[in-house]
Amino acid sequence: MVSPTPMEVRACIIEAHNDGYTQIEISERYDISQSTVSKLIKKFTRDRHLLPGKAKGNAPLIKKDEYDTVRDIVREKPDITLAGVQEQILIRLNKSVSITTAWKLLDRLNLRRKKKSRYAEERDREDVKKKEKITLTR
Repeated sequence: MVSPTPMEVRACIIEAHNDGYTQIEISERYDISQSTVSKLIKKFTRDRHLLPGKAKGNAPLIKKDEYDTVRDIVREKPDITLAGVQEQILIRLNKSVSITTAWKLLDRLNLRRKKKSRYAEERDREDVKKKEKITLTR
């Protein structure tokens, strides 16, 4: 990732432009590309400041005001799978998210899912109970 042009250089670029230097002369003088000079001049003309712009990225699929709904999903069913979270988000918020997005969201909200282990489920089966009785009586 490229770091923003330092503020001192930005100010010098605008000053040189105001003094009548061409963009090519400015780019050679400060050892930066002509397109960077052009963008900085355009930005300064439009915004009237030299501050770097905010980094662009994708907007989050689930907004902060929808976090409570996701918390409710996990609170209502602590052993829910990621696919279940994904399905409930689609039903309740009408938003389609990937399994990875569901996982990252739960991680961001510091929500942990308590899955039933196979051991716990097997313990309730009749054949396992019979084996336990036989083992205990020996």
